[in-house]
Amino acid sequence: MALKLGRFVSHLGRNLASRPSSNPHVSLRVSRCLSIVPSDSSSRIPRVPMRTPKPLSRNLFTPSLSLSNAAQSAAGDNATPPAKWEGKAVGKVSGVSADQVWSQVEDFGNVHKWLPTIDSTSLVEGEPGKLGCVRRCSGPPAPGSDVPTFTNEKLVEFDPATRTLSYRVLENNIGFGDFVATWKVVPDSDGGCSIEWSYVSSPIPYWDPEKVMGYIGFSVQGMAKAMEGALSPQK
Repeated sequence: MALKLGRFVSHLGRNLASRPSSNPHVSLRVSRCLSIVPSDSSSRIPRVPMRTPKPLSRNLFTPSLSLSNAAQSAAGDNATPPAKWEGKAVGKVSGVSADQVWSQVEDFGNVHKWLPTIDSTSLVEGEPGKLGCVRRCSGPPAPGSDVPTFTNEKLVEFDPATRTLSYRVLENNIGFGDFVATWKVVPDSDGGCSIEWSYVSSPIPYWDPEKVMGYIGFSVQGMAKAMEGALSPQK
């Protein structure tokens, strides 16, 4: 194959050299280029070994793919709202009407009189019983601490017709974030009533839904018992 290629190039060179050119520089360059090819038919053009190109490594693309996946994952996490906690506990008040119990529940600034977990309550903003007013509830220190607990709670719903109020927890030192609680007094068929305490909250650090329900259940049962003891006609 090399011998035939040498003869062909030599023949091509002689033909080009015999043809006149209007541009002497072109003829000169062609002659110089062809002079590197030996005309001797016995000479062989050395073979240059062909190298097989190495395939591209997948690792070259891995960082980009990883970053893209991470970005998509982050976008997905941000697009998905965190799970909400919610629940409801009920405290039964025997022998006391719903209207009597509501007259105490609607007194937004005196909840400490009925809740065993609250030592004192004070109104820090707005007018008592008006939407937007804020109460500060103070309680005993948490286990292992000597700092009293507190929550600032804003009245966001107040409906005497259905005996319902809701409050949102604002500043506090017990870890609550987006926490809204609702109290509702429901009459029972036996002449008594029930206090329903429900809540909706974002996840709370160092808490879990069972612990929140334990706190609410203990509180509403204590409230119901305190009201029954203070308001029952037999007392």
